[in-house]
Amino acid sequence: MTLIISLVLVLILVIWFPASLRQREKRFYVITGALSLVTFFLTAFRFSAEAYGLPAFIDQVLSVFTKGTLCGALFYVVMLAGALPDRDALRKKVIPCRKQLSILAGFLAMGHGFGYGYRYFPLLLEGMEELRLSVFWACLCSLLLLCLLMPLWVTSFLFIRRKMNPKTWKNIQRAAYVFYALIYLHILLFRFHAVQTGQRDAAISIILYTILFCLYGALRLNRMAVRTQKEYLLLPVQLITICLVALVTGYCVCSVSSASQGKQGQTQGSVAADVSAEKEEGALDVPGEAEAGLSAEESGMQGSFEQEGSSEKEGSAQGSSEKDGFVQGSSGKEGSVQGSSEKDGLGQGSSEKESSAQASSPAGGTSATPAWQDGTYQGSALGYNGKLKVSVTVEDGRITDLTLKSHVEDEPYVSRAVKGVFAAILENNQPEADAVSTATTTSEALVLAVQNALSKSIGQ
Repeated sequence: MTLIISLVLVLILVIWFPASLRQREKRFYVITGALSLVTFFLTAFRFSAEAYGLPAFIDQVLSVFTKGTLCGALFYVVMLAGALPDRDALRKKVIPCRKQLSILAGFLAMGHGFGYGYRYFPLLLEGMEELRLSVFWACLCSLLLLCLLMPLWVTSFLFIRRKMNPKTWKNIQRAAYVFYALIYLHILLFRFHAVQTGQRDAAISIILYTILFCLYGALRLNRMAVRTQKEYLLLPVQLITICLVALVTGYCVCSVSSASQGKQGQTQGSVAADVSAEKEEGALDVPGEAEAGLSAEESGMQGSFEQEGSSEKEGSAQGSSEKDGFVQGSSGKEGSVQGSSEKDGLGQGSSEKESSAQASSPAGGTSATPAWQDGTYQGSALGYNGKLKVSVTVEDGRITDLTLKSHVEDEPYVSRAVKGVFAAILENNQPEADAVSTATTTSEALVLAVQNALSKSIGQ
């Protein structure tokens, strides 16, 4: 949606205000330069209106600048104008102010590029393990884009161009073709993981960018074929363009569909596991009630209990008296082993169950809670963009504090994930939580990082 809005804004500027853009270009440069500076700070320091309690639509408006959508739309209109036929109406509108549009796009691109570079480029020096693989290559692509942008942008100013040799200037501007190709590759790499995880917005975005860039490529090749009188190349170019769009669209649709089916399968499996666990708990409650004092006639299982009673007398592991069994259960160790070795789980008193639960859960939680040692532990996991690190504090066997120490995730998604996941973990005293919608990958990474940190506690 932001891409379409950005294209509409650029077309409005080009169609209705071309004269103002040429006559008052310096004013436009100053305004755009200020916007670029603001964009840098918003991007570098992960500003989020939602995190400050402001309306969510503010983040959507700012994303036109921080995500580089507006500068991308400006670059696209500039490069498309050069590929359109000479008599095309849009070309006639854009070509007179093409220089100004290029400079405006360069201002905004530097705010976007250096803002993200402030966060990501230092991680390139630390190695590929700090970033997701696709993000790592996207950052390298960004670095190349900025290196190409600087000479292209500087030589767009008229006073610089006049001091240059025309041939040299033209050779530098030919690098724009590589620049445009890297823009598309950069977008693909950054959105690749989102498409793989089934995010429809990312898939639609990739399809739209593919259509736009393939359209530009086809128009550019058609223009070249006509000028060189090689019209026989027109049909192959059109077929290749259609195939590329169909290939990318098919991949995006299949990825979203596969991810959606995988999530449904996980949900069904979780429900089935919960039902199975409830049935097992119900089955274990029957012998417990019988041990608590229900008669064989009331339970309807007299013969079964008599058979088990005789097997208890013969078993040497059960002790010689009921009193011995009670002492073993109160120790929290031998009684737990004895209860698990008994046939069908019978022969334990209610006091044995309580002591077994206490032995396995010193924090007073459920029997599945591990024996965490008190202290503060660090854990990490791979998030949406790269590695995130958390700090987990354990006191009296309970999780008392969770802190996100470092990350390269985007706002407001990481704030949503931290709020939902950490609250669930602290409430249940378990390193488990449901993923927060719109921040699934980050939520799962937070849970895994907490689990990794707590595993160090158990190890001690």
